Amino acid sequence: MNFDIKDIKSWANRNTVKIGDKGYFFDDIHSMKDKKDCTAFTISGILDNRADCFCIKNRIGISSFNFFLPVEEVKEDKPKEKRYRPFKNKEEICDYLNFDFLVGHSLCFRNCNDPNIIKSILIVSAEYNNHILIRINGYDLKWWFDNYECRVTGKWLPFGVEIESDE
Repeated sequence: MNFDIKDIKSWANRNTVKIGDKGYFFDDIHSMKDKKDCTAFTISGILDNRADCFCIKNRIGISSFNFFLPVEEVKEDKPKEKRYRPFKNKEEICDYLNFDFLVGHSLCFRNCNDPNIIKSILIVSAEYNNHILIRINGYDLKWWFDNYECRVTGKWLPFGVEIESDE
């Protein structure tokens, strides 16, 4: 769950919320950060003389918690978008495909422009310039990257290397 620690309510600032407010209840802030799917409840009571001052009614009765996070304070988790670049050499391709020798292997490719077009392509040639791989089956590595995805370990991935930083 994505939130700012300053938005969590506790006994010290319990007067800033009211009965009927909706949010997330918990006793341990650290474990709350790891939660993915939580159910929001409504405050049914606020106690003045206990650390676990926020009460909710649930199917087992009334439960009380140390902390309350209002629904409106939870920020949307934005998945980090992965970025890729074309392979630069044979080593990167072999690491990606988990084998050492390129020629003679058959790979499953899918067209980037039309994912319904899937081909099993046998690598029959690999051209090098000064020991640097420049072409596979007559096409340069950027062409493969721009036009095809490869099926690796059951997933369709761009035919390139994931960029960790601004390369």
